Parts: sequence; C-alpha cells; structure tokens
Amino acid sequence: MHLKFQQDATLIQEAEGCLKVKSPWTELVWKTPASSLRQALNMLIQGVHEEFLVEQLLEKDGDRDLIFLYHALDRLKERALLSLTVFHEEVPFLTFQPLTPSFKWQEMSVSEEEPLKLTRFCISYELNGEQVLETPLNAARMTLKSAESLSLIRALRKSTNLKELKALLPNLSQETIEKALSLLNSAKVLQRI
Repeated sequence: MHLKFQQDATLIQEAEGCLKVKSPWTELVWKTPASSLRQALNMLIQGVHEEFLVEQLLEKDGDRDLIFLYHALDRLKERALLSLTVFHEEVPFLTFQPLTPSFKWQEMSVSEEEPLKLTRFCISYELNGEQVLETPLNAARMTLKSAESLSLIRALRKSTNLKELKALLPNLSQETIEKALSLLNSAKVLQRI
C-alpha cells in the first residue's frame, strides 16, 4: 500500500524537537520522536510504499522502532491524515482519501465464496478527469486510477465473490483485489450480501 499525507496536512518541526502533523481539523504531536520515525514521517510528504518504509526502518534501527512506526501510522489513519493508494504492477490502481475527521477505518478480509456488491448508495462521477466513487454513508472518496480498477467496479455492480473476481480479472493479483476490496469496504461503497 502506498501512503501519503493528505493534501491539507502539514508536517511541522517545532523548536523543542517536537514533530507535529497538522490539518484544518486536527493535529498530532510527537514530543521526542526517534530519528527513524522522524524520517518515516518526512517520507510521507511525497508518499511512500509501506513496505519500503518498513525496510528502511529495519535497515537503520532493526525492529526496535517498528511498533512505534505502526502506532504512528494507525494514529495518522484514525485522524484522517493519510491517503492510501493500491498499486498494481507499479501503477496506481485505486486511491482512498478520507474527507473528514469523522471517518472510521474498517479493515476487511474476504473469503473466496463470500458474495459482495457495490452498495446502492454508491455515487460515481468524474472529477479532474478521473472516475470517483463516494457514498453519503461515509466521508471518504475512492479515485479509480486505471482501466483495471474500472473493470473491478463494473464487476462489483452485481453480486460476485473473490473467486469470480479473480476469474473475471486475470490480470490482477489476488493481493491487489483484496487490498482494493478492503479500501472499498472502508469507504462503505461495498456491501456483503
């Protein structure tokens, strides 16, 4: 998963050595962050793959600060300060963006046979030349970044399951489909039937 600070989030270095992530609706402060956490937060300005972030931390400090990194990422997600992008073959596939601090994350795992479908409240429109999905049920936006992501959404218009999706979309890895389904679920545009 590719992680990046929301457009309106700013990373501020305080005089006392504190680091602050601030947006119009919230802020998070780390009073004495480890240098590895400081480096990780700086990487989130431009955006970084989570796996690369973890590798960098492990190379620099071993697994000593790994728990602090994941705790920081969880706090940033809870405060709607991160956008997440699923990549497929090094190309952006689908981007998830919380729109307000009232947004709540809902991780999801799916069994092969479990029926899924887009919710009837799913709204699709074009914004800046990209296809977007939203729902009034949650304050989040899904931006479809590729033809393959559009194919996934088309397949989800009717009841289907993970096994059928893999057969319908053979170019997509199971990991890509599962990550996309998890984000669609978090955005509440996906329902289990």
